[in-house]
Amino acid sequence: MRAVGRDDHGAQVDLSVVHVQRVLAVRNIGKRADGLDLSGTLYLPPGYDQKRDGALPVLMWAYPEEFKSAKAAAQVTGSPYRFTRPAALSALPFLVRGYAVLDNPSIPIVGEGTKEPNDTYVDQLVAGAKAAVDELVRRGVGDRDRMAVGGHSYGAFMTANLLAHSDLFRAGIARSGAYNRTLTPFSFQAEERTFWEVPDTYMTMSPFRYADKINEPILLIHGIDDDNSGTFPIQSERLFQAIKGLGGTARLVMLPYEAHGYRARESVMHMLWESDRWLEGTRRMIAVGDDAGLPEPIHHVHHTALVADPVATVAALYTHFDLEFTPAAADAMRRYARQRPRGGYGPRDYRFEDHGLDAATERGKFRGYTARFGIVEEGFTA
Repeated sequence: MRAVGRDDHGAQVDLSVVHVQRVLAVRNIGKRADGLDLSGTLYLPPGYDQKRDGALPVLMWAYPEEFKSAKAAAQVTGSPYRFTRPAALSALPFLVRGYAVLDNPSIPIVGEGTKEPNDTYVDQLVAGAKAAVDELVRRGVGDRDRMAVGGHSYGAFMTANLLAHSDLFRAGIARSGAYNRTLTPFSFQAEERTFWEVPDTYMTMSPFRYADKINEPILLIHGIDDDNSGTFPIQSERLFQAIKGLGGTARLVMLPYEAHGYRARESVMHMLWESDRWLEGTRRMIAVGDDAGLPEPIHHVHHTALVADPVATVAALYTHFDLEFTPAAADAMRRYARQRPRGGYGPRDYRFEDHGLDAATERGKFRGYTARFGIVEEGFTA
């Protein structure tokens, strides 16, 4: 199969020939907060030079596994002596887009003794992903504000949960996953208990229940004829409807005539195109804004500047677009501002805790945005 895309300069790129640098991180991809060693394979784009190129956008592609002992969970399954074999269904094609790819990092879910792994699934999942992200940032390879996560099947389930329960990633790709565990009530994956035995576990593990918390863009892909008993297409359809209905950002792609895996050339090519389009969207928007050759379409306005001097702020806007800002218009704006200070509203006092929110967590969600536009943190009173 020959997959052809385009690079940032519009030139064609053959995705079927991916030359990569590979670094096998043996027990050094990080430690979980509980001290458990994690491993994974880090692929770097061709020609990458850390001093020259700095930190990269990262796609973490993973599949969690359950274990009954920490010792078993810490084992290393990769090898530096295995050939690199890029495949269309893997994450490696994104190397030609300049992404670092953390492939199959260990995300163990451990339950020792009488404890069951899934009783603490969410906490262990987030802890494992955080350890991987922190290690890539520590090495200077990964950009914390440009991390994406993805997976297939149980990896898609992981992706939705990570977006719902953490702010580690800016976007997600979830393929052929299950998101509502009440639809698999007689067990799933390595979980042997039924829904009626441990309803709280099933509900807590279901990202569908937390669709209102998925505030990062998520791309859902599913085969229309998926006959895998745990991942019927309704799983993606219902999660998509929930996220969109709650005002979130999601896209649903249904591949005709495809089951749990994708085989047709057209399906695989379309899946790659959708995934590439999804990850590149935000990056390209920022790049256009930063392009010195295209300043005309965009003029950024800080809210603090608009409140402090609305007339001067509007004047700068007119100047940027080479429009006439007449003295009469300026005088009319000044009169309006004097008559209706703060837009006609009195002082307003906002507190995160009044709405059940944590200030540090909410500010963390917009860290990349505030850093990008140099926004100074304001007080609570508006």
